[in-house]
Amino acid sequence: MFKFGPFLREKRKAKGLSQEKLARLLKNKGVFLDHTIISRWETGDRLPSAKQRETLLAIAAVLSMNDSEKNDLLVKAGLAPLQPNEVDVDSILKSLGPKRWQQSYFLYKKMGWDEKQIGGKLGIPFWDVRNDIEKAKLLESKECPENSLMISVQEVGGTAVDIETQRSGKLIAFTLGNRSENVITVNRICLEVLSCKPFDLPPPIEARFMPLKYEVTIRPDYLGEYVITEDRFRYAGPDADDFEVVCKSPAGFKYSARLNIYASDLATGNKLTVHSPTFEISFYKQATGLDILRKYVSH
Repeated sequence: MFKFGPFLREKRKAKGLSQEKLARLLKNKGVFLDHTIISRWETGDRLPSAKQRETLLAIAAVLSMNDSEKNDLLVKAGLAPLQPNEVDVDSILKSLGPKRWQQSYFLYKKMGWDEKQIGGKLGIPFWDVRNDIEKAKLLESKECPENSLMISVQEVGGTAVDIETQRSGKLIAFTLGNRSENVITVNRICLEVLSCKPFDLPPPIEARFMPLKYEVTIRPDYLGEYVITEDRFRYAGPDADDFEVVCKSPAGFKYSARLNIYASDLATGNKLTVHSPTFEISFYKQATGLDILRKYVSH
């Protein structure tokens, strides 16, 4: 990551300006800054003071920086980031695209907002904000292509009911992503059942309605892989997606399982395989998740 001096120098040169020319353009805007100060900033001999924050914003304007770059300039100088009244946050969030974790992380890292502010802005609970931030941090840790495929399991075992079909099952929620600059293609996502044993505990009264795309039915008489999807997902550079899978099974069994991801590196053609940590999925003996929900609602 560029420090303040190299960052400023890169942006100045990208506009084709000398230090003297930048100083003259600033003077035309009523901002007086000697070109030798710019030189000392760029070489790292000196950093702007808090009183020169407005000067940096003027430099950012002359260099046609967008709000994200302006914020970087301030933060790299050790000064306060852009405040809500100084930045078009809505425009930046829109430019980041449909993946919410990128929006959450921008507000957290670039704007310095806390979880409550981010949740209020995006209309999501604080635990979703935390998940978004953790996802972004995982993607920030660069890896070589052979180790770049990331799988992070967020939730296992809660009862979920599909909004449209009313079918219920046990939820597995996980994130899949790429931590390298190479293009990684995920070819197959599987659930591998490692063991199965009887399970007699009574069911809890809980269920969540949510839209669900993937479903897999597992059997107590078969240990091995169950294909969740063979749809292809391509990740170009640091990127990630969230997945939610509903598992169905006869009642009264507990399974030990893991997720297996099979992928390939587009540049090298190398095959990649990633396994999640092992987890348990319990199917209560007395009733299905939908029966529990109906009983709860009727009371």
